[in-house]
Amino acid sequence: MRNKLFIYSLFISSFFFLVEGCSKPKISPPNIIIIFTDDQGYADLGTYGAVGFETPNLDQLANEGILFKDFQVSQAVCSASRASLLTGSYSQRIGVRGAYNHTARVGLNPDEVTIAEMLKSIGYSTAIFGKWHLGHHKKFLPLQQGFDEYMGIPYSNDMWPVDYDGTPVAGTDHRKNFYPQLPLMEGNEQIEEIERLNKQLQTVNKLEKIMAVEGQIKQTYYRGFDSITRDDAFKFEYRSKRPPKNYINALISFANSIIYTQVLSEIYQTHLDPRIGYLHTTNFRRFSLNLDIAEIFKPVIGDKVILSIINKKILSSNNFIDELKGIVLNDNGKTIFKKSMNSIFSLASYIIKG
Repeated sequence: MRNKLFIYSLFISSFFFLVEGCSKPKISPPNIIIIFTDDQGYADLGTYGAVGFETPNLDQLANEGILFKDFQVSQAVCSASRASLLTGSYSQRIGVRGAYNHTARVGLNPDEVTIAEMLKSIGYSTAIFGKWHLGHHKKFLPLQQGFDEYMGIPYSNDMWPVDYDGTPVAGTDHRKNFYPQLPLMEGNEQIEEIERLNKQLQTVNKLEKIMAVEGQIKQTYYRGFDSITRDDAFKFEYRSKRPPKNYINALISFANSIIYTQVLSEIYQTHLDPRIGYLHTTNFRRFSLNLDIAEIFKPVIGDKVILSIINKKILSSNNFIDELKGIVLNDNGKTIFKKSMNSIFSLASYIIKG
């Protein structure tokens, strides 16, 4: 009897346990939002004592939540600190140091497990908006690191050819001329760059500023080469000259030198002074007019030949040599390239004389 009573009690207890468990509403996991800022001092928020400005929305987060007075980071710099935040690892352990720029060939290793990947594994949808700064090549971008959605910039907002007062400096001797135009990314794709620069042209009325914007557009144009070429050995990466740092930059520099020579020889057939230019500042120590006119032909002749030669595999790495801490065509490579350029010049001359 006691055994029956025990079993009966156990059954009733289990039944009520199941009923109670089934009757409880399902608890949804919380939303998780992380706001990570660069270059923020301790007293840059009202709740931490900011003077001269207010941050009411961020102060509200602190007032309604927990306010911490101490913060540690693996490195006090952009890329390294982000790597630690996403992976929970010391940045040195996963090989991320300093702050990457547009010349970086590395990024956060996609094999590292990120917060986004951990949350996705339990049903979360993930997104990141703003600065990424953990590698701008496709394999390092957020969509390859566990995020479903991404819109923002690939590196710092001050890594572009614009001075801090808003003046474009591309094509000048300003130190920030080193940077290309800062791209806006959506997913894995770059958007709205040339269109935005074209609108910027409508707001400038000085020749040097027009040339600066033109320089930014040219940087964007060059970065499109990687979408056209089909040979990984001829990746563009970024424009380098004096000396060129890779094969495709060596080709661009050599093509430009041929065009400069050809244009100058044509100017000499006229009464024009090649030292007096319009777009490039007149300088009697250089042929400014030559530079002006050559700008027209560099993309339609020089770049056309370069892309054709690469995609037809007419040149290979065997046609280049390391020289003066850079890369240049060897004699055989120059001969092959000049032959292709001359065929274009001959065709153009035939059409003009037509």
